[in-house]
Amino acid sequence: MNKIRTLVRFIVESAVTGEQATSNELALVRQKEGHVIVYVLYDPRAVNQFIESSDYPKMNLSPHLDNMVYGFLAVQPHEGGCWDASEIKNAAAKQGYGPLVYDLAMSDSNGIMPDRISVSKDAQNIWQFYAKKRSDVSRKKFDDFNEPKTEESNDDCTLVDDPTDTLNYAYDGGTNVSSYKAKLLLTHDRFSEETKISKKQVENLLLTLGREFFRKKYD
Repeated sequence: MNKIRTLVRFIVESAVTGEQATSNELALVRQKEGHVIVYVLYDPRAVNQFIESSDYPKMNLSPHLDNMVYGFLAVQPHEGGCWDASEIKNAAAKQGYGPLVYDLAMSDSNGIMPDRISVSKDAQNIWQFYAKKRSDVSRKKFDDFNEPKTEESNDDCTLVDDPTDTLNYAYDGGTNVSSYKAKLLLTHDRFSEETKISKKQVENLLLTLGREFFRKKYD
């Protein structure tokens, strides 16, 4: 229990705010890939330096990746069941940026929930952070899809092993997200119009960077 409290306290103390992200001139791209919505929080200056470098034509990402990407999420929306929350399928972030990118995804949906198959230790810490330290975020408990205990079906969901009592919930809310999300998206729009490659090429590059950032962290 003390270890959990220490981890949650660490997240609280290191969490980066949306205002800090915008003051650092970061940008956000949000793209739909089939049934999945992908978010990449990035530094446009570092990405532009990569595009201008000799490594770009060869897509030699490794020397530049840590400077370019600050957060990555792949989110799958649900329709019916699980409180209609969107499922976090893949997530990776630099230290302090995890709650920020989760908040961004939460603001676009009816709430978010943990992956129903596996949850990394880093992700578990963020869900504990939401449950114990974020009074602006509400959570709604899931009912067991296989053995429901309530009459309504909208709360029915596949339950996972949950010793922390944080994984079988939908999380919704968050304050002041719109005030900085619009700025992050606008910074991306401006960057994609000003750089020397096309907007489509920029977006494809950013999605590649985000997925490579995730693979580097967890593969």
